[in-house]
Amino acid sequence: MTLNQKDGASLTLASVRQLITQAVDRLENKMDDAISQLQENLNNQTEAIRDMLVVRTPPSSRDLQDPSNMSGKRSRPSTCYRGMASDLANDTSKIDEKYQTVMNYDIDREVMCDTQTDGGGWILIQRRFSHAISFKKPWLSYKTGFGVPPGDFWLGNDALHNLTYKDDYELRVDGNGERSDFYAQYTSFKVDSESEGYRLRLGAHSGTLGESSYDSGLSYHNGLKFSTVDQDNDSSSRHCAQTYDGGWWYGDCYRANLNGQPLKWYLRSSLYYRTLYSVEMKIRRL
Repeated sequence: MTLNQKDGASLTLASVRQLITQAVDRLENKMDDAISQLQENLNNQTEAIRDMLVVRTPPSSRDLQDPSNMSGKRSRPSTCYRGMASDLANDTSKIDEKYQTVMNYDIDREVMCDTQTDGGGWILIQRRFSHAISFKKPWLSYKTGFGVPPGDFWLGNDALHNLTYKDDYELRVDGNGERSDFYAQYTSFKVDSESEGYRLRLGAHSGTLGESSYDSGLSYHNGLKFSTVDQDNDSSSRHCAQTYDGGWWYGDCYRANLNGQPLKWYLRSSLYYRTLYSVEMKIRRL
């Protein structure tokens, strides 16, 4: 074989390898899209089955079943509230001693309540514990929500907006880290509408999952729009949702990322990112 023939064979082999790599990439992308669609369809079917099984008692007003408006025998609540652990101690909807599901009429769907932490009354909006499902989802999945409590899930950006634009809510983040448990709490939490990019609005911070300034932890993300793998609203030259495998309120790119992989929280006081093994985000009406 001449030198030119060897060069031609090498070029041909390189071209074949490139074509194979491109084909594999396209196949992987199609498989990811198909899996996301199947997961979304499964979630929708699960919610539809739950709706058929749950016996609803539509309230005459939004607060008909709030504790302050009830006397005598207590019916199922219309949302999570402080003190519900003792009020519903024998309710069959309890998941365990800490968690319970109720129908929330503001968003017309079941929600998972934390009945114990800091007096209880928290609506869980996100949970990552088993890491059994991917959070690398498209805009539509984050819009409607995915996953099924008590497993890993995201409540949905539409639900977050519909809850928080009507009433005042606070936010709490509970995380399990390298050596102990941590939490961060915010005096207010709101999510703008889809037309505003589901922009995040946060109040003042407190807690043991520390933030020493506005540009550390979740406070850095205050005022930022939501981004997903198919809708890039961040301020970075990178595509943050694609790079870090999850939808989030990215800027350049994050100081806290609870939907990405891995889970991270930046501590400016010590200039390092804390890794979290599991996390819950929860909101409570003020």
